[in-house]
Amino acid sequence: MNSLSKLINQGVPNIKTTYWGKETPYCCCCNPINIVCRNYNNIYGTITNTHMDIFQGDKGILTGSLVSNQKEFNTFMCNRIYLGVDFEIPFIEWIESQGYDMNLSVVNGQMVYIISPKNTEEQ
Repeated sequence: MNSLSKLINQGVPNIKTTYWGKETPYCCCCNPINIVCRNYNNIYGTITNTHMDIFQGDKGILTGSLVSNQKEFNTFMCNRIYLGVDFEIPFIEWIESQGYDMNLSVVNGQMVYIISPKNTEEQ
């Protein structure tokens, strides 16, 4: 049986995974926006009944009924404690610490937040 290093030296091709039908040369879970989406859904999404997913490659899209209620969403976004849950940091600070900005938008008639990488040229 060949060891992994022997197989690599023999030129065995890289493992390719698929993500939504698109072939990628690395695990899609290592994509920075995918990590942000997964962490948002695990930390903030469950209590707020919202969901973040990948949008246009390097962006995220935040949807859910709470997003359309701007007053309530702002309460959630800016406070560390929401509905009795004490988060480590408020959502707005967390998303900025991940290197992303949020912009309110409308997609398919639904209010959403587009989460996009910060423009590093301004800094």
